[in-house]
Amino acid sequence: MPSVPIEYREFLRKLRQLGFSGPFQVGRHPFVIRGKQKIGIPNPHGRTIDDMGLLRRVLRHAGIRDEEWDRA
Repeated sequence: MPSVPIEYREFLRKLRQLGFSGPFQVGRHPFVIRGKQKIGIPNPHGRTIDDMGLLRRVLRHAGIRDEEWDRA
């Protein structure tokens, strides 16, 4: 199970380990890309992500299971 709070840099490091590149920003929110999959990620305003629901939604949208996230 993902744990919060997680620092934004650690969040990006784990996404990169799982094959995503970025973050990129064209509109309001940054996003990461893996193949043709584009996933919006939260803005790093507070430098940490401390909302478990938000983290779970991003991971679900990316198709990342809890076990994968914990191993990354």
